[in-house]
Amino acid sequence: MIKTKLFISLYIGFLVYIVLKSFFGVGGLFDCASSVQYKDILNKNLKELEIIYHDLFHDLKSLKSNAHIVKLYSRELGYFEADEHVIKFQGMGPKKSFYKVGTILRRNQAPKKETQVFFISVGFAVFLVIFLFSLIFPDRKKQAYGSKKRRSKTFIFVSENSRR
Repeated sequence: MIKTKLFISLYIGFLVYIVLKSFFGVGGLFDCASSVQYKDILNKNLKELEIIYHDLFHDLKSLKSNAHIVKLYSRELGYFEADEHVIKFQGMGPKKSFYKVGTILRRNQAPKKETQVFFISVGFAVFLVIFLFSLIFPDRKKQAYGSKKRRSKTFIFVSENSRR
């Protein structure tokens, strides 16, 4: 009887662990939903990076072919010819960044080891609670009918061939 209670409570504890892991664990149902959101963010960032790439490629082509554009970019960087004079205004400086270089995206993910330990401990706690309740509170059938021992009935089968 105790073995049955032990196995049933162990089975229920393991079932709770499996349900927690499949819904909230790494690769679970909610993790897949967040992965889809992360994929959408990555696709959006990829499109932005492609636009930046095309802009840079266009600027590179123009820098290779047009000397006037090279002269303009060098002035923005602070390089001037010997006969040019520079007028600087207070509070205004050169541009700090010429190009938007994109963003670094990191996925917010729950730590794998801590969630695994948490799920195991919850499953074990459910196992202990069910097992202890089954030991502390006896079966209801025994309380209602008492603990009567059943008499075993034995039947002896006699065939017709054995009577002769």
